[in-house]
Amino acid sequence: MFLPGFVKKAIALLENQGYQAYVIGGAVRDYFLGKTPDDYDISTDAHPQTMKKIFAAYFTLDTGLKHGTLTVFIDHHPIEITTYRSEEDYEDFRHPKKVVFVSDLDTDLSRRDFTINAIAYNREILDRVGGISDLKNKIIRAIGNPRERFGEDPLRILRALRFAAELGFNIEAGTEKAIFADAALIEKVSKERITAEFNKLIAAPGASAIIAAYFPVILIFLPEYRDIDPKPYLAAFRYLDDFSLRFGAFFLPLADKVTAVMKRLKYSKAQTKKVTFLVDSYRLRLNPDEKSLTELLFEYEYRDLICLIDLKTAFSKVSGAGEEELAVVRRELNRIYHEKKYFRIADLKIGGRHLIKLGYKEGIGIRHVLKRLLTEVNAGIIANDKADLIKRAKTIKKEY
Repeated sequence: MFLPGFVKKAIALLENQGYQAYVIGGAVRDYFLGKTPDDYDISTDAHPQTMKKIFAAYFTLDTGLKHGTLTVFIDHHPIEITTYRSEEDYEDFRHPKKVVFVSDLDTDLSRRDFTINAIAYNREILDRVGGISDLKNKIIRAIGNPRERFGEDPLRILRALRFAAELGFNIEAGTEKAIFADAALIEKVSKERITAEFNKLIAAPGASAIIAAYFPVILIFLPEYRDIDPKPYLAAFRYLDDFSLRFGAFFLPLADKVTAVMKRLKYSKAQTKKVTFLVDSYRLRLNPDEKSLTELLFEYEYRDLICLIDLKTAFSKVSGAGEEELAVVRRELNRIYHEKKYFRIADLKIGGRHLIKLGYKEGIGIRHVLKRLLTEVNAGIIANDKADLIKRAKTIKKEY
């Protein structure tokens, strides 16, 4: 297994002081899957304070020092280095009441979540829990008793689904049984952690199949979906790669509940706004004529409209109807957007304060006049020039 220089440097610094050090987790898993690792985690028998001394010459973050984890930056690359440990009595379904630093790797491996994440490497591969076999057989299997692992941290239930969806693996029978038995424990997990894991699941290649197969788990944190069949909406995932579009498809049947659901799950305002637009606007009729598409560009952002068309196109592919019409709409929208220059009132060289100076009363009427000016600019009737717009606004005022 190839290790980049900054990882070798970290291992050498630990070994030169007489300590063990192994790359473990996702990097080793990805190596066996033929992927290039994004990050590297190291496990060692050096205690946290000892690690701080060993890496005193480097910038470090005490990200989880009381639980044995130190983040070290070597050649601008962050590496999480964690002391071998065992854990006892999880008080909040995430953090153990007691963390015991140990000297042997096997004890440390036994507390991890899944076999495929517990393969270690330093000059040779160490596989004490059958992770390589499970990788070859494409299996997600909890280490030891799965109900104990999920009781320690129920987020592992969602992690199992996410890994299965990302890797195209099956979940081992005993682990699957524990997932359904302990699904309710997910209620104990913070909304932020659920959302972060659910995002990865939604984005995974096998998301639609896994979500459908394990939908009772999803209902624990999305009870609004009860009595709704998710399969028609998940079917669109096949034609959607964009994260927000997949959420738009999945949340489509929730209609006016979407904003509240995303707020409860702690999504950002920007993400909530984008998905809510897709759901609220899905029934919007899109005609390919220039007038109606120009009016839409006055009302909505170009990128949002393209996303809406892509979402509608995915469902048209599922149903086998309407795809060609939407392709025409997309072409026309692109043409109009790139041929015309001004679609926002803010693009005009004058604004509401100019109209007020001309004697217009404050209120909704000002917006109507500005929209009229914007329409005439795009139609080529007048130029987007301050003097011309003010002259035209004076003329329009006489009509009122």
